[in-house]
Amino acid sequence: MRENDSDFRDFVNVVLIDLIESGKFYEIYERWFGPEGEVPFPMSDDYKTLLELQCWPG
Repeated sequence: MRENDSDFRDFVNVVLIDLIESGKFYEIYERWFGPEGEVPFPMSDDYKTLLELQCWPG
């Protein structure tokens, strides 16, 4: 991401929040990093909590 590109950063943040809130992020993560993906890297409960906390307005 380019430095000082707040419009693009804001766009990426909104898309990520939408993906997390809809559950689509977890589907993508599971596909690529879970048991069905190539790299076995399960998502911990702490990481899930961190993602959801980042969706809160602040």
